[in-house]
Amino acid sequence: MVTPKVVTPPKDTVNRIIFLCDRNTVRSPMASALFDAGSPQREVSVSETDLTRTSESYGIDADDMVDPFACAAMFEEGIDITGHQPRNAGPKTFRPGDLVIALSLPAFETAQKWRAKGQNHAGFELEFWSLPDVPSLNGSRDSILDGYRAIVRAIKAHMDNRFGKGV
Repeated sequence: MVTPKVVTPPKDTVNRIIFLCDRNTVRSPMASALFDAGSPQREVSVSETDLTRTSESYGIDADDMVDPFACAAMFEEGIDITGHQPRNAGPKTFRPGDLVIALSLPAFETAQKWRAKGQNHAGFELEFWSLPDVPSLNGSRDSILDGYRAIVRAIKAHMDNRFGKGV
């Protein structure tokens, strides 16, 4: 098993914050929406005139639509992600100065390979955040939704640790 190496860039070098997962239907859209909702309180900037930051989300093999349980869990947070359109990342998605936060081990390993290939997309920073697995769809609606709520809580904890209190 690969042990992810966390590389933390100085905050003034971050151009874009990108959340990366497998399908871009649960973890990365949740993380991006939570980050954006809390960005006025987070000072992640590239200049004194840019005191807030928005993020982007991608998947290494994007699905067709956002997960309805992810939408429900985020709705409980007062955030609507129903309009999210999953997007694929590729080797040229990332640029120097980007902070890519992988939210699954396959996404982390794929991003590592892309970064190692160099060329015009080398130089992005890469972090791995361990999150609970996306729950199976067995069980009651409430028990399934509890699994998605656990993902939200874990993302918020990582964000508070990495960027300071937000949402």
